[in-house]
Amino acid sequence: MKRWENGDSAPALADVLRMLDSRPALMLGWLTRFVDCSKVPSLEEKLDQLVSRIDLVAEDPICVYVNAALKLDVYRNLARHDDKVLCEHATCSIEELHQVLKKMLSHEIISFDGFKYQPCPFDFSFSSSRNLKIRTLTKYTTELAAKRYPLLPVPQPPGKMRNGARGSVRVTAVSVKASNEIQDLILKFHNDVAQVIAHDRDEKTGVQIVLVHSFPSNFNSPEF
Repeated sequence: MKRWENGDSAPALADVLRMLDSRPALMLGWLTRFVDCSKVPSLEEKLDQLVSRIDLVAEDPICVYVNAALKLDVYRNLARHDDKVLCEHATCSIEELHQVLKKMLSHEIISFDGFKYQPCPFDFSFSSSRNLKIRTLTKYTTELAAKRYPLLPVPQPPGKMRNGARGSVRVTAVSVKASNEIQDLILKFHNDVAQVIAHDRDEKTGVQIVLVHSFPSNFNSPEF
């Protein structure tokens, strides 16, 4: 990938497809722009799995939070499963946790080894998908931020690092051109965040919620 980026060489199409295949959502999101994957036998099963996961996220967005919490060191270092640890980081009740764990097991997204739950190796990323059901996760996360975002700075405990909470809001009049440029910046921001996450080798101390929105104020008007 680095050699390709630097212009030293170009990979074969087969190599590109293998790289895309390491992230099924990315691969299918790309391929569905050109072909109907449901009519390609070799892709039909993967498409069904992707649609099933999108349906689960639309039905119960908490599954995304639970999967992230399962990857934290505080849970991975446990000898046995602990509901309270997951509930704290997945921002849900024990009852909600039990329901979503059952659903994730039935969809074969996670597994249970007899002691603890094992997460899906991939994050729930549907950035290449045009399925509108994934907006349920955005809506859920926005409402969660409205309820839980701290209005006052959270003090840093002495000698202890805390995952920070930062926010910024800008409401302004813009042209169509500026709006499109803002959309490109948001896409670049999320790509940069993905790179930071990919290179994160430190202890996983908490689930971080990264939320960036841009939308017109008359989004719900009949004329929009």
